[in-house]
Amino acid sequence: MGVASSHRGQGVGARLLGTTTEAALARGLTRIELTVRADNGAAIALYRRFGFEAEGLMQRYLMVDGVYYDALLMARIS
Repeated sequence: MGVASSHRGQGVGARLLGTTTEAALARGLTRIELTVRADNGAAIALYRRFGFEAEGLMQRYLMVDGVYYDALLMARIS
């Protein structure tokens, strides 16, 4: 999931995550997982508001323009 920079801070991400989470729970899922760059504080805060908790750190998970970034594995268990 991603939100274009021109639409950030307007609640779009919260609506997307809320709708997706509700649909998953309605279908009987009891565990929802996601991966997020460890330096993306805004996204991590959003996920925590929706009940996701960090479960692990994946070091050097991806490279962008020659720079490695860590990622968090997060999950919501119902």
